[in-house]
Amino acid sequence: MNKFAKTFLGILIVVIPVIILLGLLFNSLSKKSFYPTSGEIKAKGLKQQVKVYFDDFGVPHVIANNREDIYFSQGYIHARDRLWQMDLTRRVAEGRLSEIFGSQVIEFDKLFRTIGIHRFCYSWIDSLSPESKSILQSYTAGVNIFIEENYNNLPVEFDALNYRPEPWKMEHSLMLARMMAWDLNISWYTDYIMGQVLNKTGIEKTSAIFPDTNIVIYTKPAEEIQDSTETDEEETKPKKRKRTETGLIENENGNYLKQVSTLGKDFFEAERNYRKFFNIDVSHTGSNSWVISGNRSMNGKPILCNDPHLALQAPSRWYEIQLTGGGLDVRGMSFPGIPGIVIGNNRFISWGLTNLMNDDNDFIILQRDSADSKKYIYGNQSVFLDSIKEKIYIKDSAETSYTIYTTKIGPVISGLSVKGFADMTENKNDIYKDKLMTFRWTGFEKSDDVKCFFGINNSRNWNEFKESLKDFCAPAQNIIYADINGNIGYRTAGKIPVRKTNKDFSYIFPGEDGLDWTGFIDFEQLPEVYNPPEGYIITANTNPNDFLKENKKGYYISYLWEPSSRFRMIKNFLNSKSVFDSDDFKLMQNSFESPYARELLKNIFSDSLMLNYEINSDNGKITDILRNWNGDMQKNNSAGSIYNTFLVFLIKNTFMDEMGEDVFNDFITIQNLPYRSLERIAADPLNVWFDNLNTTQTETRTDIVRLSISQTSEFLKHKTGNNDPNTWLWGLNHNVKFTHPLGFIKELDKTFNIGPYETGGDQTSINNTEYRFSDVINNGTFHTVVGASMRMIVDFNDIEQSYTINSTGQSGQPVSTHYNDQARMWSFGEYKRNKMSESAFIGASYSLLILNP
Repeated sequence: MNKFAKTFLGILIVVIPVIILLGLLFNSLSKKSFYPTSGEIKAKGLKQQVKVYFDDFGVPHVIANNREDIYFSQGYIHARDRLWQMDLTRRVAEGRLSEIFGSQVIEFDKLFRTIGIHRFCYSWIDSLSPESKSILQSYTAGVNIFIEENYNNLPVEFDALNYRPEPWKMEHSLMLARMMAWDLNISWYTDYIMGQVLNKTGIEKTSAIFPDTNIVIYTKPAEEIQDSTETDEEETKPKKRKRTETGLIENENGNYLKQVSTLGKDFFEAERNYRKFFNIDVSHTGSNSWVISGNRSMNGKPILCNDPHLALQAPSRWYEIQLTGGGLDVRGMSFPGIPGIVIGNNRFISWGLTNLMNDDNDFIILQRDSADSKKYIYGNQSVFLDSIKEKIYIKDSAETSYTIYTTKIGPVISGLSVKGFADMTENKNDIYKDKLMTFRWTGFEKSDDVKCFFGINNSRNWNEFKESLKDFCAPAQNIIYADINGNIGYRTAGKIPVRKTNKDFSYIFPGEDGLDWTGFIDFEQLPEVYNPPEGYIITANTNPNDFLKENKKGYYISYLWEPSSRFRMIKNFLNSKSVFDSDDFKLMQNSFESPYARELLKNIFSDSLMLNYEINSDNGKITDILRNWNGDMQKNNSAGSIYNTFLVFLIKNTFMDEMGEDVFNDFITIQNLPYRSLERIAADPLNVWFDNLNTTQTETRTDIVRLSISQTSEFLKHKTGNNDPNTWLWGLNHNVKFTHPLGFIKELDKTFNIGPYETGGDQTSINNTEYRFSDVINNGTFHTVVGASMRMIVDFNDIEQSYTINSTGQSGQPVSTHYNDQARMWSFGEYKRNKMSESAFIGASYSLLILNP
């Protein structure tokens, strides 16, 4: 049994005793945590009376007389509907899961205490503006009054796990913001994995599939670097070492890449296990947004669209809310646990976000001082490691203690399996004795994100909006904009590192050589566009320099871009006619068509050897289906099933023999890597990657394609029990299920989890429905794990009535009608229309809850 399975078994053993309790009392426990949506209740701490209108989907519209009461009420309502979700996330950040789940998750607690998001946030709070502190104080007070007044009437998860939440702190809101940044950070994973690919396959093959052709993996041969850890015979000058062709440093202790693999392995595995446990071991970073000017709109006003792609879970990451009063009148999507609106509109502007895919994390190797094991070399000096004593409390068990070490750059992350990242002086492994690994991440840079979103929520024009973005940090974002006066715009926002190596790729930096960050790209140098002549702006996780304007000094931003398929599909739509309306964009957001699939198959079937491939056989039938297909993966056609199965086998047959099974399985986890790598070599029928190293002959693309088609046919026959390819409908094989952290327990599946629902598409369609390649290979399933976490369309022709849909529902209470009442609509591409004025709420007979001080 592997470690991950043992973890789940341990959780199961802990939770089994409460299943009887849940079976007998679940209904009453759930209903007791239903809170009123009408009438009057007292909320101690309010300054004045607050009105909260709830629409038919449980979306609250808060009307208050001052800013303090607005944010107090938001905190109160977030806790009312999502308290356990908020508590669980802060426990992850603080490394306190063992207190509720037991010893089987201690690995995750050690991981996050070592990363130190909680430590950073306690130091960060003092640097915030007085305005931001006031907002956080009001929000925190609202959360805590709800907890205090409902201490014995809390969500069922608290009863199931037999604990009660502690009071909320302002720092907890900051932790949740940085946890979102960490979850969206894939740089740590891709740097490590591409390094493993480099180690396994060598520079030539890695260069051939590296996702970004504009980045050189190596620096100039024989580039000399000062080595402060070695001296010449006179011990007066540092010796010099030379860069190898890979851009990494050779070292007397052995192969550098293997050292890196050893030092990073424990951190990598712990992080990956954490993401598996919470079902977020996915690309997790895609999104679409576009905006058109009034000249491209049927109604003569801008229309803005956004659908962030996140891991699909229950409840949704998003909580929809409107905040009116104290100078605010803003509505949209918020994060439970954090004040303000993240994506939405006020009466003057609207905005949307997509992940920039910033390369915002670097691993760094430091040399330990051979004369003192508690020192390391940095900047030509021997520096003491800082140590932090940690104590973890474990449910139904004794507490455990260990030590965390930190450097001037970041925490020491090497050696988890030795003693929990702990006492390196007791480590007898030669590599650990000589080296340590740390990392630098933009999430550890102080900023004022609360001020940023307060400014955005209050902005009335482009200049105010742009000024607010200066306070944002991580994760760096593409932000689109539209306003009531007809203007549209785009801005990159967030901290983007400037490295001494700039555009050359070295996945681990030798820190003693000073290969560190020198600063961040100046805000004024970041990509921006305002009222472009095309009349539209698109972002879809591709390189902003490709379609906006170059950052003025040509700084390196990333190599982590998503395939350009979604961007190109949106662009094709927007170029297909001159004007659009909201209904057009509802169809666009739900499109399952993939230019990536179309072009991959075009490259493959341009091969003359594939023209008459087994024309009358089963293989020939599915080849014909793919050859004549337009790339539209509707759930009611079979081409989607055939193509996606073929794609997985093609990727496996192309890459696994060179990488080996373990590295290959890691390589396909962040799926933009295999997608873009395959895209790079697909047009070359003789590319060396198509040769199977396990045979004596030399295979070409044709051989690998034919093998993959044959495997596809056998796989789908077996999976469906039917030999007719026309019956292999994509929706029957491809579905989406929103999972709850406790939903892995079979008896709780139907209560906590939502779905499954049939769906179409894949990761490269506008309607992103990413499944895991590993799930197909290991157990033959195409379960969607990433998708549109919500969809929003704001039409400035009637800004009060925007269109939105959440992926699940507003409530975190599994028996509430609002726990899943949007999920089926979401799966069918439907929307709800929102209202923004009190007269409209009254006219629509929304329920009214009065909060009295």
